[in-house]
Amino acid sequence: MMTRAVRLERLRRGALLLLAVLFPAGHALWGAAAALCTGAFLAGRPRPRSTVDVGVAAFLLAFLLAALTTPFPRVAWPSTLLVPLGILTSYAPFRRAVAADAGFARAVLWALGAGTALTAAVWSVLALRQGPQASTGSLQYNAVGTTMAMGLVVLLGLAASALGRVRAALVAAAAVTVVALALTFSRGAWLAALVGVLVLLALVPGRVRGTVPLVVIALVLAGAVLVQWSDRLEAEARSIFSLTTNRNRMVLWRIAWTMVRDRPLTGSGLNTFAVLYPRYRTPDAVDEAPPFAHNIFLNMAVEGGVLGALGFAAMVGAGFVAGWRWLCRPGTVERAVPATLLATFIALMVHQQVDGTAISFHIGAGLWMLLGVFAGADPDGGPQAAATPPSPGAGRVPA
Repeated sequence: MMTRAVRLERLRRGALLLLAVLFPAGHALWGAAAALCTGAFLAGRPRPRSTVDVGVAAFLLAFLLAALTTPFPRVAWPSTLLVPLGILTSYAPFRRAVAADAGFARAVLWALGAGTALTAAVWSVLALRQGPQASTGSLQYNAVGTTMAMGLVVLLGLAASALGRVRAALVAAAAVTVVALALTFSRGAWLAALVGVLVLLALVPGRVRGTVPLVVIALVLAGAVLVQWSDRLEAEARSIFSLTTNRNRMVLWRIAWTMVRDRPLTGSGLNTFAVLYPRYRTPDAVDEAPPFAHNIFLNMAVEGGVLGALGFAAMVGAGFVAGWRWLCRPGTVERAVPATLLATFIALMVHQQVDGTAISFHIGAGLWMLLGVFAGADPDGGPQAAATPPSPGAGRVPA
């Protein structure tokens, strides 16, 4: 008979998987609310600290200091208070769940894949009806580009470990995701997807290579859908590395550096870039009201000063190192799982070098989720369970 404790554990895990499913569509807030309501962040026994925890603490402290010294407290404080919410509802519960059961990471991958497939299908229909760069109502096209770039890596990573009809279905979902990604016309997301797939190929070459014939077929089918936009797609692709085309982005970066020099230590406070920008805008700046600096590290330097930028870099770097150690550690889970999550994380961060979608709560929840998984799987983060889920009679499993 299923005990009340086991039912509660499953409910908590279900809330986390719901967050992963809703993330690609920009509805992570609902999943976060489910995690909060089920007390997922409270589940499980305390675990030893992970190195990622130190980076998270550094990031949080840096922006608390920025909020205390900001000239825009009405803007900075609400945004700053969302950071602990992201930690509480995304980072902490995923960290605890994976620390107790490394096999839960596979379930997270499948949830992300399912959410990606559904979102890609809906977005593709919207884009085909309304035209490229349509809006889902919750995400604008660059943010959709972020989740589709990440999701493409997830789907191909899952396909690398699947067989038969399941593999074919995953590759078909990847083809729909390619269509959705292409129709965002988000060049940074295209680049992120390319880098993520190449990293995945480097980390699990044999398995990914086995999907190549199906991927080729899927790309041909996607190309048949996208042929009517071939000229625009080609022009956008050619402009990715064009200094002339991207001149406005470089002007924005120059202005952002000026902001950093004026408040170098603690910055202007989280989410205040748009408030500060009009004071620094130069005549050659095309963007009238950009929401961020279109480079996440530079944006963190503007809003958090050197301390904020270093805190963010420490957090991201610790997450990458923890993910790499997990990948190199034999016996916890199949290699394709950490490889796929690490490649997905890299794809996310590549896009953030020319955008700032992860600054929003919806995309930021994905960043916290991945960091939590890496922290839970970190060899320094405590003993790991077997790759298979624990039996119903096992102790409490955090979710």
